[in-house]
Amino acid sequence: MSFRFLSLFALSASMLVPLLVSTDATASKLRILHAFGAQERDGSGPEGALLLNSGNIFGATSNGGGKRNAQGTVWELTGGKKFNVLHKFLGDSSDGSRPFGNLIVDVNGNVYGTAAQGGAHGGGTAFELSPNGDGSWNFQVLYSFCAEQNCTDGAAPAGLTYDGASSGAPYDGVPPLYGVNSKTALEMVPGDQGWSVSSLYRFCSEGGDKCTDGNLPTGDRAGEKA
Repeated sequence: MSFRFLSLFALSASMLVPLLVSTDATASKLRILHAFGAQERDGSGPEGALLLNSGNIFGATSNGGGKRNAQGTVWELTGGKKFNVLHKFLGDSSDGSRPFGNLIVDVNGNVYGTAAQGGAHGGGTAFELSPNGDGSWNFQVLYSFCAEQNCTDGAAPAGLTYDGASSGAPYDGVPPLYGVNSKTALEMVPGDQGWSVSSLYRFCSEGGDKCTDGNLPTGDRAGEKA
């Protein structure tokens, strides 16, 4: 019996974004859409799941993006062919560094994600990229997490999600976003004065047998050893 399927995935080990297309149960073809590392501006070390929206593919790299301050990129493959870097992370207080975790998209085509380090308080950022209509994108930090010991919001966010994401429906920009970082399961709520973050649950920080609920939640890398 013949069938067709399309599978998109990131292969970090070889720094490739492959497209696997099969026309029957026994035959498949692998086509390389983009090889990272060929040019420094592309970034390197693809991270997280790929985001497919209106025929375009979005993703992030945890490294690279330039000769200086190479702290990762968010990128787009338009029509699966043209590669474009939407943002290069500087690694300072302005935007954060090391984007990590999955990306999400809203009904207006805005892309949301997280960076695990940097930002105004050193604990990473939640960010939004908005298309300007001319091929360029506007980058905005929605929230800066705090890496200090006495901070309650946690650090190193690892991706975002929302109620209804499993259905494939885009985010409509109204309900909260949810995620995890090194200390908490968190909720991000949009408002007139910007985004506010609250902790839904704070995980044990002592480690070992003293923690019965686990510690160091890591989003789409859950299960790996710290």
